[in-house]
Amino acid sequence: MRQYLKILSIILGSVIISCKSGSDKEILKISEDFLSSYFMLEYQRASDFCSNDLVKELLESSKNYDSLDPKVQESIKLHSSEIKYQILDFTMMEIG
Repeated sequence: MRQYLKILSIILGSVIISCKSGSDKEILKISEDFLSSYFMLEYQRASDFCSNDLVKELLESSKNYDSLDPKVQESIKLHSSEIKYQILDFTMMEIG
């Protein structure tokens, strides 16, 4: 579970950084769309919000999920869809 959350936080951070030219509302909307897709296990849609490098990581997770027993997939989907999240704050910083 820790690895799962670590990967998610890295991907979400990248999603926010890639939106740096947008307004706070746009960045928040894109981040929420990414999280919604991710937790509904819609990895292809979630990958639309990621850089090319992170798309590979996300789609690899999708392959792992697809290789699971259907009963396990259903259990994961049920638990994942029940996750509630809230973005409380984000700070944009200039890099470089």
